[in-house]
Amino acid sequence: MKAFEPSFTNQITLFEAIAISILTAMAYITMTTEHLQNDLRRQAQIDPLTGCYNRRAFYAIADHSLSRSKRDREITSFIMLDLDHFKAINDTHGHLTGDEVLKHVVDIVADVKREQDTLSRYGGEEFIIMLPNTPSREAAAVAERIRRSVEQSPVEIDGITIKSTISLGIAATDLENIDNSNVGTLISKADRALYNAKKRGRNRVEQ
Repeated sequence: MKAFEPSFTNQITLFEAIAISILTAMAYITMTTEHLQNDLRRQAQIDPLTGCYNRRAFYAIADHSLSRSKRDREITSFIMLDLDHFKAINDTHGHLTGDEVLKHVVDIVADVKREQDTLSRYGGEEFIIMLPNTPSREAAAVAERIRRSVEQSPVEIDGITIKSTISLGIAATDLENIDNSNVGTLISKADRALYNAKKRGRNRVEQ
């Protein structure tokens, strides 16, 4: 009795099955690699402590948004905010508690800001918000809501209630000179306004 010999048709089917398996595996690897690359890109944009955008990502987003606002002749506002006496919180309660206070404040800001606004950690206890298509008067109203919400929302950590306040500075593009506006200039103006808020007693909004 002759041993079974696969027909040519069976051989083609086997080759096709192997090819399909290889292509499927390659497609899976490609998709997995793309997902990993997307995750890495996102991680590179996010501040690991607070979960909001980091400084580098903010510059990229703000630069793109500001270019669009120039084209459409729309006003863009920036809000710089800084936690008042944050060093004292770290010195008194420790840096881990300070981190929890930062996250608490960011959660409040994220809840109060508008959906179209971009929140970023600029550095340390300093944060920045971009408000597209928003004149300074409206930005001041948003800033005041944020300031009041933080002041009225103490956080309890390990049985200790910690109250926080923030100071905020506002800057907005000038439509008459909008073509010369850039992210760095707006940040500098907002930072000066923030400095004035600190100088004039903290827990206030200046522009």
